[in-house]
Amino acid sequence: MKKIYLLAFLLTTMTTFAQEAEKSGKKEVKTCEIKEGFKEPERDKKTKKWAKQMNRFNEGAFPSLEDVKNHVAIDNDCDNSEVTLMRLSEQAGNGIYVYCVKGTQLKYKRMGTVIMIEGENPFKNN
Repeated sequence: MKKIYLLAFLLTTMTTFAQEAEKSGKKEVKTCEIKEGFKEPERDKKTKKWAKQMNRFNEGAFPSLEDVKNHVAIDNDCDNSEVTLMRLSEQAGNGIYVYCVKGTQLKYKRMGTVIMIEGENPFKNN
């Protein structure tokens, strides 16, 4: 009998926590403002060299920062001039980019040649 009560208690608490996690999964909208004289960051020397080597053998294998910026602009229905790169972190096969788009801060990630908003499930059907 104790095992049944314990099992019921555990199932109830797990269900409650799972529902709370779903509710708190809402995205916060962060605002950003670009100060006068802000200069967009560039890739470091090592990443530039790696990208050059990859693109020599397979054109487009490593998207440029301009390619990522174009993708962000198309995603948000705006012009490239309204998109500003604030931070970036890149490795050989992936990268994280923080952009300011029309006063809203958005975080994108790149896995290989795929670029998407961070936290978004690419396999989810709407």
